[in-house]
Amino acid sequence: NDAAFRTHYDLCLGKIEAVFDPDDLYTGLFENFTTPEELTRFSEFLGLEPRFEGTGEKTNVSPKTDALSPDLEREVVLHFREVYEFCADRFPMTKQLWRGFQYLDS
Repeated sequence: NDAAFRTHYDLCLGKIEAVFDPDDLYTGLFENFTTPEELTRFSEFLGLEPRFEGTGEKTNVSPKTDALSPDLEREVVLHFREVYEFCADRFPMTKQLWRGFQYLDS
């Protein structure tokens, strides 16, 4: 499935980092991209002065559908365990931004 492939951040970043110099890469999380801290980090990477218009606003938000049942949410998180563990290590903020980390301890 295309979505499953694109969300294997552990594999995708490994391939990207094998090709590009670390100084030429910016990695961040979509979920907090519009925060002043992340926007400043991105602007510094580009060598630009940060512009904070619109920070904190949610854009490109997908419409919410029915919530996943706890059982299905647990199954999805456990299926993507490697991704969750990689991102928790590499991007600790995912523990606050993503749901489901509680299932990794069970």
